[in-house]
Amino acid sequence: IAEAISVFPNEIIFTASGTEANAMALSGFPGRRVLVSAVEHSSVLRSSHRRGEGIIPVDANGIVDLAALDNMLAKTAQALVSIMLANNETGVIQPMAEIAALCKKHGALLHTDA
Repeated sequence: IAEAISVFPNEIIFTASGTEANAMALSGFPGRRVLVSAVEHSSVLRSSHRRGEGIIPVDANGIVDLAALDNMLAKTAQALVSIMLANNETGVIQPMAEIAALCKKHGALLHTDA
């Protein structure tokens, strides 16, 4: 697998579930504040809640409020933003290009459960 995607074998981690993978991703950056959308998978919400992190509001359709995210990132020195691409319950697809641009603008890392 490593050869097929041009990485070193030690750069690939297999987990037993998406829940475990999300928890690992969110705990891997201890110096960063984790910001997650209000409609994230429970595994992401649990991981961020344990750390006392921020919840990004969504609109009535369940789409991340980009202005609120921009504002939260402006107030956070180092952030890790976690947004699921497509909600497993509602089917809403998040505007990942815009979210990624905001993260880049503020020097934040972006994790997505896609």
